Amino acid sequence: MPTVPSSFVPQVDMQDGNTVPLQAPGVEPVRNLAADQQVQLGEAMTRAGNVAWNVGSNIQDAIDEAGAKAADVQFLQSTQQLLNGQNGYMNMQGVDAESNFQAVNDAMIQSASGIADGLKNNTQKQMFKQAASRNLLAFQGQILNHRNKQVQVLAITSAEARTNEYVGLAVNDYNKRNQTADVVVNGVTTKIPVGSFNANVGVAMAEVREIGRLQGFAENSAQMKQLETKVWSQVATGVTNRLMIDGKLQSAMNYVKEQNKAGHLDTNTADSLLKSIDANIDRIAPTEIASNIWSTGVADSQTTGGFQMPMVGAITIPEGGAKNGVYIDAAPGTDVLSPFDGMVESVTTTDGVTDIVMVMDDGVKIKMSGLASADMVEAGQRLVTGEPLSTAREEPMQYQAEKNGKPIDPRNLNSQNPNINRENAKPPETEQEALKIATEQIPDPTMRARAKASIIEQNEQQQAYAKEQYMQIYNSVIDMNVAEINPILFGRLSPKDQQFALKEQRERNDLDFEVQLAENPEILTKEWVFENRELMTKKTRADLLEKIDSKDFALTQAEASFDRGVLEVELINNGLSNLVNPKSEEDKQSFLILQQTIKNAIYQKQVSQKTILSPLEKREVIERIILDRASIGDAFGDTANVVVGSMTEEKRTTAYYTMNGVEIPLSVYRDYERRGNATLLQRKQDIAQAELELKQKENPDIKVKATKVRLDEDEKMTQEEIMRWYNLETEKTKVKKQLSKPNRMPGFEI
Repeated sequence: MPTVPSSFVPQVDMQDGNTVPLQAPGVEPVRNLAADQQVQLGEAMTRAGNVAWNVGSNIQDAIDEAGAKAADVQFLQSTQQLLNGQNGYMNMQGVDAESNFQAVNDAMIQSASGIADGLKNNTQKQMFKQAASRNLLAFQGQILNHRNKQVQVLAITSAEARTNEYVGLAVNDYNKRNQTADVVVNGVTTKIPVGSFNANVGVAMAEVREIGRLQGFAENSAQMKQLETKVWSQVATGVTNRLMIDGKLQSAMNYVKEQNKAGHLDTNTADSLLKSIDANIDRIAPTEIASNIWSTGVADSQTTGGFQMPMVGAITIPEGGAKNGVYIDAAPGTDVLSPFDGMVESVTTTDGVTDIVMVMDDGVKIKMSGLASADMVEAGQRLVTGEPLSTAREEPMQYQAEKNGKPIDPRNLNSQNPNINRENAKPPETEQEALKIATEQIPDPTMRARAKASIIEQNEQQQAYAKEQYMQIYNSVIDMNVAEINPILFGRLSPKDQQFALKEQRERNDLDFEVQLAENPEILTKEWVFENRELMTKKTRADLLEKIDSKDFALTQAEASFDRGVLEVELINNGLSNLVNPKSEEDKQSFLILQQTIKNAIYQKQVSQKTILSPLEKREVIERIILDRASIGDAFGDTANVVVGSMTEEKRTTAYYTMNGVEIPLSVYRDYERRGNATLLQRKQDIAQAELELKQKENPDIKVKATKVRLDEDEKMTQEEIMRWYNLETEKTKVKKQLSKPNRMPGFEI
């Protein structure tokens, strides 16, 4: 029967005491000499059979060993994938390592079992199981060790997360950080922290101590103390930031100093927080002091003082002066709040009237007399700024303060000069007065310099704002009609700006009057001018009255008038409805220019024909002028067709005609048109002169009167003629430029 070869399963080394025992050789029996040949033959055959058997056995052993080794390799590869693959167990962290431990262990066992079942015989299985058992034991030790480490990491991580959460809850309840309760131990009354703030801090501390224990720290070791200090520092940082956000910088300062004194903070955290508070005080206080100087004439700063009034109400000064305190009258039941962080020294109630004395953290003693409630606080209790301590009665509450053992006006607890007489203070009217107040009331030179800089800056900002407001009023007045100007707004302007605003209004109104007169010339009467005299400039008023008084006023209106309705229809039909009732200044201007262009054209034609044009003839003039369009470009490359008769002189300089794909500047076109018409007119005048001379020559006795020569519309230079002239001139220019170049053809002239 095959045996497990020693080459696969490691063998025990022979050492001292484990040597193979020696044996004596056996005694040779008496030989059968009679059958010696037969015996030798049998032995020979036996040896031959043993050799054959040994050869077969060795071959089978090699096969079994190879199969077991292959199975072992397969098992190792499978296990390595389970442990160190991409999603292997040894890469799992925290809760994943804990929850997958048993599954990975079972998977390794199942892998070994499955591989063993696939082997061919028991020998291979026995050989594989010996190696697999040894390897499985090692792998199980690895995953167990990894699991134990990750369970500890999980416990620490969970405790850290819980610590941070409860630190956050404590910070949210930062206003309840001073809540305490009396506990009697062995007949001794002791105040212990209570309330949500302290409870949350307690949970955070328990969790961080658990972290220390998991890491092997002793309860009172330096490492454990460091963990606790870290939690206190987190709490202190959160509370300090919340107090600074609330503007309670002095409370923040007191809190940090208190925590540092108690040994709760590390040096770096304490220094960092104190520097942050100082930086905020330096940033906010000068601006606050400057604002209060401008508004009250007193250099107050709650940022540097930290005190607030115990309740909001009417303040009365007693006859002895404010150093004896002030009276605050508020509605019954109004909460009375702690003016600052401090300790309740005493609570006294007589006939239902309560007096409370507090000693503040900065040493100031406060007394609030005439309160209603006596059960909200008790002696020895700590309060933070703004925490309720009682309620108001129908009678005013007396509020008194002592600083350094001397009574002061409690309203001066935030003042840079606590002895200032607030009754004589008044807001400054100039920057110099404000700077003087800062000099007199602020003892600290650094704070004084910063407050003065802020005074100057705020004054500049106020002046800029006032200027902006003034310009808004001025612009609103400018945009109004003169008759609609608000007298209150108008009164805020300087006399010079009032006159300028009226001038601007009247000049703008003049344009509106021109439009009205163009639309309806018949309204121009002395009565109309008198009614609108305040709305127009003196020049316009004088020009209109002079026009009315002129001899040919009626004739001029009649000669140049035309049907407004006809013009409106033509404007609408030709896409110029914006000029029918012009709204913008540009449209109003364009309409007036167009109106005047039409009037001039009608007037010239009537003079030329020596007759009043009929409505149809006037319409033809209007159509001709409206259809005369030229292009104007803008800065964005867009072009628009504009009626030439409505253009200002400035627009005419950039306008152009497009004829047969050629752009001709309007100025060039008009120049050619003027020169061509002048030539035609001269030719017509020459003909008329020749005819006159002929008539005089034929009949010398008759005095022939010279005829005034004019060109009719059909006699003027046409667009086609102007285009030919323009093309000819352009070609001449090109040839001249070509001839001006070197190596031009000799003898060629134009």
